[in-house]
Amino acid sequence: MAPQQLLARRLHPAGKGLCPVIDLRTREHINEVEPPHPRPGRIASLLSRFRKDERGAVTAEYAIVIMAGVAFAGLLVAILRSDEIRAMLVTLVQNALGTTG
Repeated sequence: MAPQQLLARRLHPAGKGLCPVIDLRTREHINEVEPPHPRPGRIASLLSRFRKDERGAVTAEYAIVIMAGVAFAGLLVAILRSDEIRAMLVTLVQNALGTTG
């Protein structure tokens, strides 16, 4: 490479080494590509990133809480439809209001 050329190199987005060298003045590709080279620890860093990645965990927690709420509401509806509970609640409200039936 000539020292008078301004060169730009950037990492390839797919992790395949470096992209072609570009002359920044003319915006032309210089047909030189550095061969991809394995970076030490790249696989280990990717694996640790996937282990630590918690994207979507909050959404799953919300889904679990909503399902638990729906189950609890269904249980309350089933309990409140029973005649014994309904009679107990009516008696409780009448006693609280001071009226007797």
